[in-house]
Amino acid sequence: MNSSETAQSNLELQVLRRDKQAVIVHHADERGAWATCDRKILYQPAGTSDWETIGFFPFAAPRDLFAWSRSTKRATRVDKCNLFPTRDGRLLGIRAGMVYEIENSVSSPIFSIQGDCVLHRGIAESSEGNIYFGEYFRNPKRVSVHIWRVSPDLNEYGIAYTFESGTIRHVHGVYRDPHNQDRLWITVGDFKGECYFLIADAEFQKVQWIGDGTQMWRAVGLLFSDNSVFWLTDSHLEQNHIVSLDRETLQITIHGDVESSSWYCAQTADNVFLAATTVEKGPGVKTNKASLMASRDGINWKTLTSFKKDSLPMVPFKYGIISFPSGNFSSNYFWISGEALVGLDGCSLLCSLEQSEETEV
Repeated sequence: MNSSETAQSNLELQVLRRDKQAVIVHHADERGAWATCDRKILYQPAGTSDWETIGFFPFAAPRDLFAWSRSTKRATRVDKCNLFPTRDGRLLGIRAGMVYEIENSVSSPIFSIQGDCVLHRGIAESSEGNIYFGEYFRNPKRVSVHIWRVSPDLNEYGIAYTFESGTIRHVHGVYRDPHNQDRLWITVGDFKGECYFLIADAEFQKVQWIGDGTQMWRAVGLLFSDNSVFWLTDSHLEQNHIVSLDRETLQITIHGDVESSSWYCAQTADNVFLAATTVEKGPGVKTNKASLMASRDGINWKTLTSFKKDSLPMVPFKYGIISFPSGNFSSNYFWISGEALVGLDGCSLLCSLEQSEETEV
């Protein structure tokens, strides 16, 4: 076992708390954590363990008419929403196709988008303070899809980039490069000829497409090092892989196989990579368990724990999903949220990674 593999093998997961109040934790950083429970918007200041209710999303019919049981909430997608606190303390929210500014317990609509909301962690803040996110929706007719720009004060907005009709299905996420603060990465999908990465400058004046449209380039989240970009593929159609991209040559390398598609990943402040696999339908999914994984190098991964898909059908009661919040947080104190998994449905877990003592190999 090499030193990198040993570093992974010594990572051990500790669950600090199971929190039923925070159904989805959307963002966590040195200021605290932001979460939702149905329409309720919650905030937990750093150093505390109690959630404060700081607002509500407006009632959205018909979904909120069915918010009387966990199964009906899942079927009608009551939990689908986003929260993103800006660096200067403003709070942006997205739910039921509307973008809001949330201030003093009031959710004020700004503008509407295609789709309900965006995928977790898919919102980025540029070096200039502008906020970017792309539209995520089923898009059966393959109409044009937009990436939106919102100003730091949330008072101005507009389309930063448009994917012409027939180009892609939807945007998976917009990510700021931690090793190049003026660079944004965008992942798009889903099917043949639709899977690419885009590299943009901080204000989308220059945009470069990379990839070949195949499932190898189908990713939701990305992980970054000085020399490489890493992802676990998000394919329900084909074998999934651990992949890296050389920043200089833009060539990719396959490092191993994964039993299932992977939607979400995160990079901690102390340089631990986290990733989660998803239980969905398709030949690319070879297990009924969603796994939480960790890595020090983006290549060698350790499965920390797994959760079995629950007994409710995936359609309409959702796939088995583990998600992470956006933000800058430590591997010693991080949240995961879950849906449709035994022991992790409609709740969040506060977790810690501990380094066990090394053993000779």
